Amino acid sequence: MSVLTGHGLPEMRRPVDDLTLDLAPPVPTPARTRRHEWQTTYTAFSVLIDITAALAAAGLALGLRFGEATPPLYVAGSLALAPLWVLLVTVSRAYEHRFIGVGTEACRRVFHAGVGMMATVAFVSYAFKAQISRGWVVMAIPGAVALSLLGRAAQRAWLNRQRASDRCVQRTLLIGSPSAVRWTLDRLRADKTHGMDVVGACLSEGDPSDLFDTGLQAYGDLNDIVDAVAKSDAEVVTVLASARLDGDDLRRLSWRLEALGTELVVCSGLTEISGARVTIRSAGHSPMLQVAHARLSGPSRVIKGVFDRVGALVGIVLISPIVVPVALAVWAQDRKNPFFRQTRVGLNGREFRMWKLRTMCVDAEERKAELLPLNEADGALFKIADDPRITPIGKWLRKYSIDELPQLINVLRGEMSLVGPRPPLPDEVNTYGHDMRRRLLVKPGMTGLWQVSGRSQLSWVETEQLDIRYVENWSLTYDLAILWRTVRAVVAGTGAH
Repeated sequence: MSVLTGHGLPEMRRPVDDLTLDLAPPVPTPARTRRHEWQTTYTAFSVLIDITAALAAAGLALGLRFGEATPPLYVAGSLALAPLWVLLVTVSRAYEHRFIGVGTEACRRVFHAGVGMMATVAFVSYAFKAQISRGWVVMAIPGAVALSLLGRAAQRAWLNRQRASDRCVQRTLLIGSPSAVRWTLDRLRADKTHGMDVVGACLSEGDPSDLFDTGLQAYGDLNDIVDAVAKSDAEVVTVLASARLDGDDLRRLSWRLEALGTELVVCSGLTEISGARVTIRSAGHSPMLQVAHARLSGPSRVIKGVFDRVGALVGIVLISPIVVPVALAVWAQDRKNPFFRQTRVGLNGREFRMWKLRTMCVDAEERKAELLPLNEADGALFKIADDPRITPIGKWLRKYSIDELPQLINVLRGEMSLVGPRPPLPDEVNTYGHDMRRRLLVKPGMTGLWQVSGRSQLSWVETEQLDIRYVENWSLTYDLAILWRTVRAVVAGTGAH
């Protein structure tokens, strides 16, 4: 089981009653065996990546530390580094199939293996009074960790492309109410990187016809789960929070699914909360989920502020050779101010003036009222794919987000962050409900999840969800990942208008 939740309603019917049946080891079908082969191959490639990473890092460290006069003992030590690295990664359980495609957890375990290797080398050096070159150690071990992580990133990118084409996926059966099944199905279909291919559902309430328009096969109710697994040949059963199965129900169900060789996943019902904030703790022999508070204050926020100011200062120096000629080109087209300042709402609802390179004609705001009937966005957003107010050079600036570079001034002044929620207009904030006002607890960003997840192609609701997700799960590592994805999105010039 991936996650266990609390107790449900005692009057719910139980899906499994006879524990004497189907408890023999599973007999895999040829079709299921073929589907599992990709997982074994994927893991084998992970091992090959780690061996290559260890040998390459050790060899590079030898060359940099000793040159051509490499002592034979260090050559042997470098060769021994590969099996030791694979052993430590195995001990950290990073090769388990359940972590395939789960990038953050797999990377965390690889990092822990690196710490373990550093501790092992230090212990051997101390216990046997071995004079191991510190220069070789500090290059070889961190190098092995870095190369393993890079290799896994490339491997995960390959897996995401396969799953986008409905390969390397697991057939999944959903258990819950019709509304919960429908909501989960929409989310899983929108993002295929999870690898769950939903093939059917068992409903805890309601009528199977409630799922007719989804194209999903309904196999019955809670009493039919085991039969549904056999009929759908499901590899994973996902129990949603709405199923309201209690602890005994889940335990019996896990036994039956174990006999069928089918995995059990229990959805906690939490949304927009990353796994890093969730800890499983035991109380009264029951696993419980503890959710850490979002990082809205404290040392982490100070570090983020320093990172923003330093990044903005460096960025301003680097972009000056680009922004100056572009600003002159914008000015040359109509002899008007090339910069545009607009009131936006920042931290705790404070308004500020956001800087941009002007991409529209000077009377753009006055013409907005006549273009409202052409608005293609929902909610409080105003978007037109072929907005007639955008100048020819403005289209190019927007495609590659060059118009947003002057916002580094706002970051340097502490009004914005490099990464954060989308900076809203005052009119948008006036429409916010209670949930959306949570995005005002952090500074708006030059880029964010909204930028790397579709840019102008997103709906108002999707933008809201992404902003809330960022506020709830912020970390410096998260920011760095978003900045990297932003560079890729901007270079590709996709999703902006």
